[in-house]
Amino acid sequence: MKQSSLIFSALSAISLFIIGRMLLNGIASIAVPFGYLLYFLLFLGFTYCLIKKLAKANGMTMSDCYLSRPFITRTGAAAAVFFPILVFLWESWGAAGTWYVNKSASFSLLTALFHAFFYSGLSSGIGEEMMFRGYLTGLCVKYKKPPYYPYILPGVLFALGHLPQLLLQTSPLLFALQFFQYLSLSFFLTSLTLKSRSIWDAALFHASWNLFAAGNSIISTEITPNPNAIFTYVLEGQPTLIFPQEINFLIISSILLFGAFITCHSRSL
Repeated sequence: MKQSSLIFSALSAISLFIIGRMLLNGIASIAVPFGYLLYFLLFLGFTYCLIKKLAKANGMTMSDCYLSRPFITRTGAAAAVFFPILVFLWESWGAAGTWYVNKSASFSLLTALFHAFFYSGLSSGIGEEMMFRGYLTGLCVKYKKPPYYPYILPGVLFALGHLPQLLLQTSPLLFALQFFQYLSLSFFLTSLTLKSRSIWDAALFHASWNLFAAGNSIISTEITPNPNAIFTYVLEGQPTLIFPQEINFLIISSILLFGAFITCHSRSL
């Protein structure tokens, strides 16, 4: 397959993936909170069927797309657990605080849990990894493009897939730095996938990232209680490690790239 054909095939797959996701998105608002669970099941089913059809059209098996029976390596589990802890320590370092549990009458614990796990965490963590680290990475490996292709092509498309979040940035510099952070996250997820030959380490880390590092619906670190979070660590002073947002993006990107480098050069997971 020529390079132009590979890019066209990848863009076509992502377009179908995004359109299908948008069409299914309205289901989440039906019969809340159980609509989130229904969306999760339908989205994963749609993604699996789409990848199976695309893989067959390109002479690939599901194993070529790194879709094996679910298993997690020790490295994948450790990364998914310790990275959110690192983020929490960074956000609260040097400041005393108290834990606040949301008991507001207007707050639904069941709705918050279903939204966090089925709509934000697991659907993105598993569904996006099936497409980006599964099918797209497998496609690049299948056609033996240069070694950097499985990182660059899915990475750029993964970052562009977060365009709504990128457009919220207030300056071109912040846009570029957040784009680079998504690219770095993709590199790390790809390194986990290629090393384990399975998407499941990447899916677990991605879900953990959405739930605890990027998301704040389960645990939030604020100066006042977050009305949308289950638990808030309410800071009583200013944390020591306070940097401009530009520096925060660079630090997180550096950690992810270092993790990708270590994963790629490790003997086993």
